[in-house]
Amino acid sequence: MEAVRQFLSDVWGLLQSLRQTVSATDILDILIVTYLIYRILSFMRKTNASSVIKGIVTILLVAWVANFFTLTMMTYLMRQLLD
Repeated sequence: MEAVRQFLSDVWGLLQSLRQTVSATDILDILIVTYLIYRILSFMRKTNASSVIKGIVTILLVAWVANFFTLTMMTYLMRQLLD
């Protein structure tokens, strides 16, 4: 029971410190960005955009891995593809 009390006390302290550092404009900013992300994701579900986005992310990920591990041929091919 003491552990739960301590946890709740820690959470309350965190909320008090956040109240001092987070302003109303920060909350509004987070809400707007959240709404925009929600709309983009719902649009992607209704169209074929999700397949296109997955393909682009896959290509960029392969390019990053090839560059990170200095895979010369793969890096060259990815540069040719992305240019």
